[in-house]
Amino acid sequence: MSDEETVEDEVLDEAENEAPAKEQTENPKPVVTDESEAADAAADAPYWADDWREKVAEHASAGDEKAYKRELKRLGRVKDPASIYGMYRELESKFTSGNLIKMPGEDASEEELKNFYTQIGIPESKDEYLAEFKYDDGEELGKEEREEVEGLLESLHAAGAPVEAVHAVLNHIHEANLIEEEAQVEEDEDYQIESQRALKEELGPAYKRTINNIAQVFRYAPGGTDLENEESVRARLLGGRTADGIRIGDDPDIIRWLAAISQEIDPVATVMDTTAPSGRGLEERIKEIEKFIRTDKREYFKDQAMQDEYQQLLSAREKVRASAR
Repeated sequence: MSDEETVEDEVLDEAENEAPAKEQTENPKPVVTDESEAADAAADAPYWADDWREKVAEHASAGDEKAYKRELKRLGRVKDPASIYGMYRELESKFTSGNLIKMPGEDASEEELKNFYTQIGIPESKDEYLAEFKYDDGEELGKEEREEVEGLLESLHAAGAPVEAVHAVLNHIHEANLIEEEAQVEEDEDYQIESQRALKEELGPAYKRTINNIAQVFRYAPGGTDLENEESVRARLLGGRTADGIRIGDDPDIIRWLAAISQEIDPVATVMDTTAPSGRGLEERIKEIEKFIRTDKREYFKDQAMQDEYQQLLSAREKVRASAR
């Protein structure tokens, strides 16, 4: 080998040795040399597998496709497996807290049953439901109300209803009754106003006398004519209701019927405002009108109210005379 070839080989070997060093300098490979950098890299990777919900649902459904979809939907509300463990710990705390009520067994003693019912709020007897009970608005149950709910309390007690539930039911019934009563009062008032308006238009000046004379119908009935006496026949009848729910005392047809009966009893009272004995004041008024007719017949025929009164007076006089025969 010549000296020239030896030099050439040395140059090539040197170039090959320098090339990797230069490449490593220009494009260095990443080398992890710090523990904190390793920790950061591990933190970037997910702690739980992306398909952890699918795996749990698959395990819980045991091959049932519908159950799998159902469980997967439920798991969609869970953040991660750690949350599942949190739920388990919460349930465990409840079971071990001693606040849960143990169900009595089939062979439970009376004392055990009694303690169980006390714990869940069921009294020993239905009467205890009303012990010191008041409605939410402060009102107390009256005697009639207690009698009305007697059967309800018995059924609720047999069904094992706790005190709070029964009180809620009673308050609901009370509130519903109040609303119904208020609506009924408003409906009665509206109907009464309309009924009175129709009768006033029909009877004119005789309206008040006609209404007052109705009391004569009840003169000999138990309780007499006293409308304020709730035990009287008059108050009970007029305060009652027809089959369609109308208060009897406000029904214009019933008022007309009672007025007709009262006119038969006292024909004068509905056509005259007088305290004179029946017949005497009637004759005086008839004579006054007849005198007016003789002196000013034209004005009489212009006065429709006087004509109506004269006819009513004549009819009343005829009834008085007929009753005297």
